Amino acid sequence: MLGAIAIYAFLAWWSGYSVRPATQLASWMTFHFRKPVKPATVLRYFSAVLWMVRWVLLPTDLLPLFSGVASRGWPAWRIRMAPYSRLYRLEVPVLVLCALWVPLWLINWVPSTSGFTIEMVSFVSRTVVAYLLFVVSALLLAYLTSRDKPAASKL
Repeated sequence: MLGAIAIYAFLAWWSGYSVRPATQLASWMTFHFRKPVKPATVLRYFSAVLWMVRWVLLPTDLLPLFSGVASRGWPAWRIRMAPYSRLYRLEVPVLVLCALWVPLWLINWVPSTSGFTIEMVSFVSRTVVAYLLFVVSALLLAYLTSRDKPAASKL
């Protein structure tokens, strides 16, 4: 638990610190590629990678560990990923992205249209698709992380 807090504290520090390396990398890329690279562009990629690590990759490893400790006590620290499938590390990040990032991106996307009616139909249809994508991804994520035995998890 303290390790997870330390990791997230480091990531919070890195998010504030990453402006300087982004500026330096943008300057280096501009010098070597002879094309201007904005520091804001590099910082956006740094932020995307940090978001992916913070909210997708770390929970993929930490949630099974913490749920094992909650259900079986402290000896579960050694068990880690044993009960999960080989594709768990690929399935969970993809489903988290499909459940969170893709629906938000879909709702925020604004196509260029000519009228209010078409724009409203587009918004409503994008919102419905985003909602369905969120629900299906969240349910599939719950099914896959229950080790394919949702009936065993019922009381």
